Amino acid sequence: MEKKPYTISGLTTLALYAAYVTFMSILSVWLTSTIVAGIQSVRPGLKTLDQILAAPIPIPSTFNFLILEQDRPFMSPFLATGFVALILSFFMRPDLACRVCSWIGARWKYVMACVFASMVAATHGAYHAYPLAMDEFIPEFQAMIFGSGHWIAQWPRQVAMGNPHRYHFFAASPATGNVISAYWPGYALVKTPFMAMGISPWLNPFLAVASGWIMVKICRGEALALDDGPGREETTGWVLLLSFATASFWLHAISFYAYMGIIACNALVLMLASRGTRNSLFAAGCVGGLGLALVNPMPHLLFAIPVVAWSLFRDRWKSRHLIYGYLCTGIPLVFVWPVLVFMVLNNVPLTLHAWVNVFVQGNWIKDLIGRGWSGAPLFETNVATAFKHELWTFPGFTFFALAGLWMARGKAIARVCLVQTVLVIFFYMTRVRFNQGFGWGARYLVALWPCFILGLFFLIQRVRRVQPRVMNFVFVCAMLSVLVLVPARLFQAEALIRRQMSADPCREMKSGELCVVIPRDGHSTDYVRPLPFLADGKIRVSARTRAEELFLANQLLRTPFRKTDSWMGSIWATGVTPATSIK
Repeated sequence: MEKKPYTISGLTTLALYAAYVTFMSILSVWLTSTIVAGIQSVRPGLKTLDQILAAPIPIPSTFNFLILEQDRPFMSPFLATGFVALILSFFMRPDLACRVCSWIGARWKYVMACVFASMVAATHGAYHAYPLAMDEFIPEFQAMIFGSGHWIAQWPRQVAMGNPHRYHFFAASPATGNVISAYWPGYALVKTPFMAMGISPWLNPFLAVASGWIMVKICRGEALALDDGPGREETTGWVLLLSFATASFWLHAISFYAYMGIIACNALVLMLASRGTRNSLFAAGCVGGLGLALVNPMPHLLFAIPVVAWSLFRDRWKSRHLIYGYLCTGIPLVFVWPVLVFMVLNNVPLTLHAWVNVFVQGNWIKDLIGRGWSGAPLFETNVATAFKHELWTFPGFTFFALAGLWMARGKAIARVCLVQTVLVIFFYMTRVRFNQGFGWGARYLVALWPCFILGLFFLIQRVRRVQPRVMNFVFVCAMLSVLVLVPARLFQAEALIRRQMSADPCREMKSGELCVVIPRDGHSTDYVRPLPFLADGKIRVSARTRAEELFLANQLLRTPFRKTDSWMGSIWATGVTPATSIK
């Protein structure tokens, strides 16, 4: 006798969603009270939540401030979206979602063109083509240097000495003024051609659309393995809808964050490795080696370990090509750059012999590990991270994605994604104290986006016949997210960025002026466009000429600094006009 598939009654579904609403509400109240108490302990003059939100000086944690200002009021529309989707899922025709997705899939070229155009427009309209945080600006800074044909820029020595970011974001030598990015250079290298063409803000929209198409290719291959699975057009439609349905994905796509590069890299590695040929494995390794250097090695390394293990289990002989690929791009990008950072910081002569000596001695490892490893309490920070991750997707996104991967655990690629998910969540939830600044959701979990999309697709494959209400709920949530939640988050981001741009002292400069920014501390000033050495709106790459030395000594360094009354609480030196033009 054939076993009847298990179905969930309407009453049970309502009860489950009520439990979800209750849990999210309790979590929101607890986080709000914890954050408010922490702020009041530092600034006892702020008695109420309204006073905290209206305070003229940033509170200690940008991450916590945005939970209060953006996420707390967003709870109501977020949960209401799920409730509307739940009601509509009871009355929708079972085939409506499939028909709509087939329509989208049949017109995928137009859909992707519209998504790309919308993301580019949002980059300029909502994000103001503005590298908001230091994490966004540093690759932009290094790409400017690469684009000029150099790999080191030159600052005045006093600026390099007084800049509090020089150990966390910049590697700047107080002795020479030499400066490079303290981040790994992979994303800056990818950005350099776009910088040369004058369309640097378009890189992430391009990577976002490319990531969506890579996931379409992966899911089409999985759908072909099922006799009663969705067809080619329906598969394409489902994947495109789910790929572009979350606010977190959209904000990373229009921002300057390198995490969109990690998403594209992880998706491409997963697709190439799943093919299993020698050439595809080598290509996957080369892409993965670049992925290790996009921000720092960990976001892709945690993703890559299960892929390498999967390849070894399938064919040890072929898997060596995957490892060769990682070595080809990973060694020069991952190991050479930190040594160069150490050499610049410590004024070591930039020669091959000196590089070998520094590498062998290993002092650069201690210097690398010692920079920036501090942060907020682990439990509170990572509960807040999980909360933000959920609020920047759509109701049930993570649960349904993990359920889909578990249902498809008989497939090797699903097992790989499950292991990747466990590794990433375990590492970032138990070992990382950083509160992620702006983040636009939980940026450390964004690396799992290919796994989540694949899990949602597996879920749709398995419930479309036996549990159409679940499929309808996911479909309506995704549609409402695209139509309501994503635009709402874009408006929130635009208001925040516009407010921060108004406090940018370099914004009103005239041509030829210099703006020297000396932040008060390394975290609350993530708001400011962090351009400590600006001339004619561009990064100056030093030719180490006598004329430049005289210019810096006579013009910049004799300029008195003045305190401003702006809420940024920083010190600016503005209005310094060079006597001569230095080329």
